[in-house]
Amino acid sequence: MCGGSKLRSLTITDEMTLRKGEFWSCAQCTLKNPISSPVCMACKTNKNVLDVPKPAGKLIIKRNIKELMIKIFILNFVKRWGVT
Repeated sequence: MCGGSKLRSLTITDEMTLRKGEFWSCAQCTLKNPISSPVCMACKTNKNVLDVPKPAGKLIIKRNIKELMIKIFILNFVKRWGVT
């Protein structure tokens, strides 16, 4: 016997469940974080590190892809070699 009620356990779990629009997924580890959290609760990756602005045309898309690839390269380099 655990001393608690099943109803109370279900209520607490329901309150902790993040619903669509209440979270963002970390680009590094994919953890779903509360929308109010500026960094990932697991890996501490900044919420906006890999955000890409909405493109206005093909040239902007190419530039955004290039910038995103550079950011990913840097993040992987830092993660692998521990360089900051």
